[in-house]
Amino acid sequence: IHAMRADVLSGVVGEYIVPGSMAEQWDVAGLERTLAGEFQLDLPV
Repeated sequence: IHAMRADVLSGVVGEYIVPGSMAEQWDVAGLERTLAGEFQLDLPV
């Protein structure tokens, strides 16, 4: 279960913060909204 959860969260983060991309290209606000809405996680990114 832990590995499944890590895979799901890694995939979600990868949608908003593409590996190898510059920080200016990241959609931090979108990631924070998705984490809050889908996973009930209120985390600063």
